[in-house]
Amino acid sequence: MAGMGPKESLAIVKILQKLKRKLTILLIEHDMDIVFTLAEE
Repeated sequence: MAGMGPKESLAIVKILQKLKRKLTILLIEHDMDIVFTLAEE
């Protein structure tokens, strides 16, 4: 995630993982590892 270090990126990923249980999230991200971590399909 642009402008974030590894710790900050991991924190955001954890938050998004919790939120995606209840919300639809549209994520625009160039780091495909993060995209595949959060994607359901």
